[in-house]
This record gives sequence, C-alpha cells and structure tokens, in this order.
Amino acid sequence: MKLKNIIRASKTDISFSDWKSGQVTRSSFPLSKAKSKGYKYGPDYESCVAKFSALGHEFRVLTLCRFGREIFYATLGLLDGNDTVVLCS
Repeated sequence: MKLKNIIRASKTDISFSDWKSGQVTRSSFPLSKAKSKGYKYGPDYESCVAKFSALGHEFRVLTLCRFGREIFYATLGLLDGNDTVVLCS
C-alpha cells in the first residue's frame, strides 16, 4: 500500500478525539511494540487522534503539539487487529 494512494483516497467514518495533555491512551493509538513510557509526554504536550477509513482499512493519525515552542509530530498508522502498523511519522 502506497502512501500517496491513502492520501488521495476518499475517506469515510472520520472522527477526532479531544485535545488532551500528558498521556496518550493505548486504546486510542495501540502500539504493541512501544514501551509504556513512549505514550507519556509532559504536561506541555497536547495530543489528538484522528480516525478514518479508506481503501477498506481503518487508519489513525496521532498528532502531538507543544504549542509554546511550536513543536509538532504526526504519525499515520494502519489499524491491524489490536495493534497499529506505523506507515509514516
């Protein structure tokens, strides 16, 4: 599966979580290979998870922002059962 096909595809079932500070829950962005500390961020970071379906699969985008220092991270993942396969970060 190529990233450009995911980007160009029609998206359905789009939803966004609320912006939260601190810890990202495993239920919102499950990563079996990540250690638990990989989900903990300082109180200055805020996170949001977007969920959508495209090309017959479910995807999630984890967005981390530290607005005071203008730091931004985004991770695109493909939901695979109870795990997420990271496609790009």
